[in-house]
This record gives sequence, C-alpha cells and structure tokens, in this order.
Amino acid sequence: MPDIKKIISIIGLSAVLALNPGLALAQSSPAGSPASRRLENQETRLTRLHARCDQEVNVRINNLNGLNTAVGNLKKLSSAQISQFQNEIQTDINGLTSLKAKCDADTDAPTLISDIKSIFTNFRVYALFMPQVRLLAAADRMGVTVDLFGDYANKLQYRINQQGNPANLTALLTDMNAKIADAKTQYTDVINLVSPLSPSSFPGSNPTLKNARTDLKTGYSDLRAAFQDSKQIRQGLKSLGGTSITSSPSPTSTP
Repeated sequence: MPDIKKIISIIGLSAVLALNPGLALAQSSPAGSPASRRLENQETRLTRLHARCDQEVNVRINNLNGLNTAVGNLKKLSSAQISQFQNEIQTDINGLTSLKAKCDADTDAPTLISDIKSIFTNFRVYALFMPQVRLLAAADRMGVTVDLFGDYANKLQYRINQQGNPANLTALLTDMNAKIADAKTQYTDVINLVSPLSPSSFPGSNPTLKNARTDLKTGYSDLRAAFQDSKQIRQGLKSLGGTSITSSPSPTSTP
C-alpha cells in the first residue's frame, strides 16, 4: 500500500511550488551556479562603472575649477570675455555635477555606459577647453611682456637721443620696436582666434588651435629678438659713456 504521508507531502510541495514559482527558481540557482555568477558579475560591473563615472567627473570638475581661477587672472582679456569664459566653465561644472548624480542613480549597465560616454562627447574639457584657456593664458603673458618691452624701448630711445642718435643704435632700436609690434600682433591674433571656440566646434577647432600655437611661437621669437637688440643697445650706450639703464625684461618661455 502506498505511503499516504509521502503522497500528501509530494502533493503539498507541488502546490507550494505552483503558487511560488520564484521558489523553484531559487531552488534551481544555488550559490555558485551560472545564474548566481551572472548576477554577481552584473553587480560588480555596475559598481565598477559607477566608480569610473565618479572618477571621470571629479577630475574634470577639479580641472575646471583651476581654469576658472586662471581665467580670472588674465589681464589682456576684457571683463566681458572673462565673464563669458567663467560662465561657460560654471555651466560645465553644473552639467557634470548633474550627470554624476544621474550616473549614481543608474541601475542598468547600458544606460550607465551611455551616460559615461556623454562625459567625453558633451564636455570637451581636455580636447578643447583646457588647450583653449592655456593658449589664452600664454597670450596674456606675452601681452604683459610686450608692454614691458615697449616701456623699456622708450627708455632706450631717450638714452639714444642723449647720445646724438648714433646710426647703429637707432637701427637696433628700430628693429626692436618692429619685433615688439609683431609680438603684439601675434598675441592679439591668438586671443581673437581662440576666444570664440566652443565645444560644438570640436574637432573642427583643431586647426585653429594649431594656428594659435604657431602664432605664439612667432611672438616669442619676436620677443627674444627684441631682447637681443636691447642688449646690444645697452652695450653700445655703455661704450659711449651713457648713463646706466636697468637691464631689459626677459621674454617669457615658449609654452
């Protein structure tokens, strides 16, 4: 005779499984099973992706804060240009902060991956913004140096006049003034080229950035030549017994 208790137990278990299909799945996916490993791998991947998003966003925000300070110290940009750049920087900081919050809330890998990609496509911090501000800062330093050389050339002019305008010193001063004027043209061109660029112009902005770097190199070459002219003028004045004059300003190094 069949064991009535066993039959009742089997029927009872079947009823429980029918009413709770999830229990059957749990029973069939013990720890270490392929399904369990897949779930664990998905959670690990999400954790890694969340960490990647946080890292990429945080480093960009730190760099943008540094750029914000650098822009505020520029002397050759107008107050309107400085405000424009600082507003753009703050807009990117706000956008990245919001994106980080969205990434942290993402619960599926495809959405999170898409959000991480947008860090690179929507915020051109490294591709454009940082090179743009660095070029402007270099042009700004050149502009300050040009002003110093211009003042110094005026002092040399006065001393040369005192010595009766010797032809050799006058020629050197003429060349010095020409080099100073060209350096001014170069740093002004850099500001005019770089200032209008925006993230939407990338990668079409790359030739413009390249041209700006070339202009900077030309400007620094002009200043080095002006420095050499000033040294020869000072030596010539000294040989003529002219009054001493302070040494000329040094051209800043090429970026």
